[in-house]
Order: sequence, then C-alpha cells, then structure tokens
Amino acid sequence: MRRVLLTAAVWVVVGVVVSLAIAWTTSNSNGGRGPDVRPFTRVVDEPARVDRGASRFRTTWWYLIRTSADEPADLSVAEAGLREHLPRWTRSRLRIYGPFENAPEAYTIGSFTANGFPLRCVYKYSSGWHTSVAVEAGRSGIEHHTDSFRVTAFGRPLFFGTALIPLNLLINAIIWGGAAAMLVHGPVRARRLYRAKRNRCTRCGYDLGGSASGSTAGCTECGHGYDSRDEHDRPGDTLETSTR
Repeated sequence: MRRVLLTAAVWVVVGVVVSLAIAWTTSNSNGGRGPDVRPFTRVVDEPARVDRGASRFRTTWWYLIRTSADEPADLSVAEAGLREHLPRWTRSRLRIYGPFENAPEAYTIGSFTANGFPLRCVYKYSSGWHTSVAVEAGRSGIEHHTDSFRVTAFGRPLFFGTALIPLNLLINAIIWGGAAAMLVHGPVRARRLYRAKRNRCTRCGYDLGGSASGSTAGCTECGHGYDSRDEHDRPGDTLETSTR
C-alpha cells in the first residue's frame, strides 16, 4: 500500500510540472491576441465594466471603473459589482484607485489572466490608473504587475503568472499525471494482458499450455508465478536436486 501511494504521489508531481509548463508556455503567446483568442464579451457595464475573453489555454477578465472627480463612481458599489462578476480567486487582489482630483477623465483599470489546460490553474494580475492629466503629460498611467515574474525575450518583456488556483492545479495534475502514467505503464500492462489471455507467461512469454503443471503453478521457463516461500517447488531447484 505504501508503495502504491508513493508511486501515485510521484505521478501527481509529474502532473503538476506538466500543468505549470503548459500554463507558462501559453501565457504570452501572441500577446494574448492571437487568432485562437475569441473576442472579448461584455459581462457587465455598470457600475463597473467587466469584459471577458477566452481561448483554448487562456482566459482574461478586464475591468474598468470610472473614478473621475466630476462623475465619480461609488467605489464600494463598483467593488461589489466586480466581486460578483469576477472569479472567486481574484477577490483578494482587487485594487481600485481614486477618486482623482482635477482629472475630468480618470479610470481604474485592471486585468486577470489565467492559463492552463484543461482548467485554468495559474494566473497573473495587473492594475493601474488612467487620467487625462497623465495623457497630457505623456504618460498613460502607472501599471502594476503582481503575482508574476518578468523575463525579457526577443526584445519584449514576458510576464509569467505565479499565483496558483490550488483546486484546479490538483485536478490538472491528476489528469496529466494519470496520462503520463498510462503512457509509461500502459504498454507493459497491455502486453501482460495479451500474454495471459493466450496462456503464456506474463514475464517471458513462454507458452504454459505445454507445461506439466499448467499455468496455475507458474512458468517452468523463468519461474515467474511460483510462491517465493516454496523455494523447493521452483523449476531451477527441482533441476538442481535431480542432478545431485
């Protein structure tokens, strides 16, 4: 039993590695705007705007809240709206900026991008603000990337999520670990089953139909199937005794 649990744990670890590799490999493909990405759809417009876009390996939630000084949004109501329409695992990381003074156009913007297959198991989060004052000054606001690490490749920054969705990661690990285990052990199991159905030794393939003891006692060629406690019943031992 202990050996079975240890083997299962090893394959779950393999599944975790495969799941993270898939998530990170697909997190920056085509900047998230490749042909496999479906158009963003509006989830809700008021009091906070939430759009959602999905592809085979990635889902992005993008949100915007108007925090202008002339028409400020009720931030508590807007935050409640966001929490209602965003996944549960995003709620502890929401950031809302403002209201901004002397800024006729001001917004809080942010996005959650989750990756993984078949379930999203890793995500990254970015948030920031945008005001007309910042645009006039030549800046589009300040953006903060959290729950990610940055790597520069091919002249552009790549952000890889580090925040985990534990339950989804566990399910993915079981799926991919099970697939890897079947890929490794499946052919061996299939070969043993094939030999057993044809009354052959599952270890060496020797035909047990012609043996005197049949297939119940064990293989007379390699000794597979004999009880290790009955050492004198092994074919090798019988041969050694008869030659003395």
